Amino acid sequence: MQIIVLMLMAALLLNDQFGPAPLHLGSGAQACALWLGAPLLLGGVYWLACRLTLKLMSRGEGRRAVRRLDRVTTTLRLGLLAQYVLILALGGLTWIRGLMGAPILLPEIVFLLPTVGLMLAAWASYYPIDRRLRQASLIRRVDEGLPIHPIWTLPQYLLAQVRHQLALIGLPLLLLLGWVEGVERWVPPAGRIWDLNAQMVLLLAGTGCVYLLAPVMIRHIWDTVPLPPGPLRAQLTDLCRRHRVGVREMLIWRTFGGTINAAVMGLVAPLRYILLTDALLDLMGQRQVEAVMAHELAHIRKRHMFWLLVSAAAALIALQVGLNAALSAGAGWPPVHQALHQARQALARVIGPAADSATAGQLVVVIVALVTWLPVFGWVSRRFERQADTFAVQHLARERAALENRPGPVVIDGDSVATMQDALQAVADLNYIPRQRKSWRHGSIAWRQEYLATLVGRRADALPIDRQMALINLTALVVLLGGLAVSGMGGG
Repeated sequence: MQIIVLMLMAALLLNDQFGPAPLHLGSGAQACALWLGAPLLLGGVYWLACRLTLKLMSRGEGRRAVRRLDRVTTTLRLGLLAQYVLILALGGLTWIRGLMGAPILLPEIVFLLPTVGLMLAAWASYYPIDRRLRQASLIRRVDEGLPIHPIWTLPQYLLAQVRHQLALIGLPLLLLLGWVEGVERWVPPAGRIWDLNAQMVLLLAGTGCVYLLAPVMIRHIWDTVPLPPGPLRAQLTDLCRRHRVGVREMLIWRTFGGTINAAVMGLVAPLRYILLTDALLDLMGQRQVEAVMAHELAHIRKRHMFWLLVSAAAALIALQVGLNAALSAGAGWPPVHQALHQARQALARVIGPAADSATAGQLVVVIVALVTWLPVFGWVSRRFERQADTFAVQHLARERAALENRPGPVVIDGDSVATMQDALQAVADLNYIPRQRKSWRHGSIAWRQEYLATLVGRRADALPIDRQMALINLTALVVLLGGLAVSGMGGG
C-alpha cells in the first residue's frame, strides 16, 4: 500500500509538471459524480468480497478464501490508482481548484479525500477477517505460553493503518508538495541565490529538509516507545557499535502484537531510529532478533538507500532516453509510427487536443518508461533484500566462529542459515503471509529461504551476492551519469 500512496502523490506532482489538466468532464455535476462515484463503486465491490470471504471462513474454507481475497485486494489497489489517475487526467483537480481558488495544498487534500475514504472503507471491510485470524491465533499463543495482546478494536485498527500505511509516505510528500507550490508561486523564476537559480536552490533545500526530518516525524506519528534498558538493548547496542552504525534511539513499535517487523529510518546518525515491533520481541528468540537487527543494519552499512535511489533514477532515465532514441530512429518505420499515432489518439480521447502536440508524445514515452521501469526496479530491489539477508547470515556465522574459536576463514554454517530462515518464517506466520506469495520489492519468503540454504559451506567473505551488488551499483552509476549527459546534450 505504501507504493500506491507514493504513486498517488507522484501523480499530483507530475500533473503540474505537465501543466494542469484541462477540464474534460462536461459539467460540475459530472465531475462530482465521477470523483465520488468511482471510489464508492470500488469500495462496494470490495465489501462484498470481504463478506463472501467471511462466509467461506465459517465453512472451513478460510485458507483458500483468504488467498483469493489477497488477489482481490491487489486488484482493488490497482483499480484505486487507475481511477485516481483517470480523474486527475480528466481535470478533476482543475475543477476543485476552480471551486476553491488557489490556496496552497488545500485543493490537493480535498481531491485526495475520496481516495483516502476508499482506503479507510477497504480496511474497515477487511477488519472482521483480520479479527477472525487473530482470534484463531490466540489459542496457539496460549498453548505455547506466549504473551497475549488485546485484539484491537475497529477504531484502533483503522488508526494503525492510517499511521503505518498513509502517514509514513503521505505526510512527508504532502509537506514537500506544499513547499514546491509555495516556491513556484512566491519565488520569481529568474531569481538568483549565490548566482544559482533561486527556485532550484530552494526546492532542493526543502526536499533535503523533508527527507532528513521524515524519521523524526514518523517516530512520533507511529506508536513507539524507547526500548527499555536490559540485556536485549545492551546486545543490540553492541551490535550497532561493532558494525559502526550510529543510532539516535532504539524504539519498540507497538502494534498490539499484530505485526512482526523491523525498520531503520534516517540517513544520518543523529536522526536515525531503529524500530522493532512488540510482536517481534515477544515471539522471536534472542538470536533471531539479532539476525533481524543485522538485516536492518545491512541496509545502512551497504548504503542501500543511496544505491536504490541511484538505481531507480538510472533505470528511469535510461528507459526514457532509449525510448526517445528508438522513436526517433523508427520514425520512418510504419509499425512504430502507427503505434505512436494510436497512443496519441487514445490520449486525445482523455486529455483533449493537446495529445497531438510534442508534449503528448513525451507523455507517451514517460508512461511506457514507467511501466517498463517497475519490473526493472523490482528486480534490483529484491537483490538489495537478498544482500541484507546474506549480511545477517554472515554476521551470525562470524559470531559462531569467534565463540567456538575456529581458525581460518569463516564458513557459513547451517545453524546460522536456519536462524535467519526461521526469522523469515516467523514474519510470514504472524503476518499471515503465504510462503510462496511474491513481493515486488522483497521477493517471496520461500524464495529468500531457498537462497539462504545455498550459502551453507561457502566462505563468508566470498559470496556471489556481494560481487553482484557491486556490479549493479557500478552499472547504475555509469548509466545514470551517461543518461544525464545524453539528456543534457539533447536539451542543449
